[in-house]
Amino acid sequence: LLDTDEWTPSAMISGDTKPLWHQRYAVATFFYSTNVAYLANSAFRTTNSVCEWAGIECSDGLEVDELDFSDSMMSGSLPTEIGMLTGLLYLDITNNNIGGSLPSEIGLLSDLNDILLSDNSMTGSLPSELGLVSRLWFLYADNNKFSGSVPPQLGKFLGVDLSFNQLSGSLPGDLFTDRISMLILNDNGISGSLPEEVGIATQLTTLWLWNNQLTGSIPPLNAILSSCKFGNNAFSETTNGDGFCDL
Repeated sequence: LLDTDEWTPSAMISGDTKPLWHQRYAVATFFYSTNVAYLANSAFRTTNSVCEWAGIECSDGLEVDELDFSDSMMSGSLPTEIGMLTGLLYLDITNNNIGGSLPSEIGLLSDLNDILLSDNSMTGSLPSELGLVSRLWFLYADNNKFSGSVPPQLGKFLGVDLSFNQLSGSLPGDLFTDRISMLILNDNGISGSLPEEVGIATQLTTLWLWNNQLTGSIPPLNAILSSCKFGNNAFSETTNGDGFCDL
């Protein structure tokens, strides 16, 4: 296949300096690393563009912008080479058995809109490089085994679901920005008090924190907050005068 146009360094993406073989290599590595080598093997037996491979979508038939592999019986782990797919907009590996950590190279994918990692067995800390994904809307990583603290950089996103993991430590005040609208962190081991900044998160409508180890009083909450669940913590008292939260 080295004789095909797609593998030659001169086959460049229009307006970019990245050859198509670069993407082909990155996707093939993704297949092998997640133990679906049969997809790569079948693809490599043809001269088809990587944009025609199973689970792959491309913009204008040139640059990979979607990896959609939910319910695909994947295992293994995500390779660092995923950072080579710099045109990626959408990553979905929901409901597989993928383990290992989320590579820090995810921060190279600055155009990503959605990361869907739910219902896997991923471990380790969430990389701070997630904060470099400046256009991300939603991060769904619930039902995994992520540990460590919640990175403050996640406050740059519209919605975050990290429920049913093994997160610990306290919540950073910088998590509560004027951008985040949904924060779901129930069923972890998060401790400490709820930061005062929660009251100035002007777009926050959903805040689920039940089944953690939070203490202290609940600070004043923004009136726009329509769904908040704080049960099974150790809060001492609340200044939530309207009583609209499930305590």
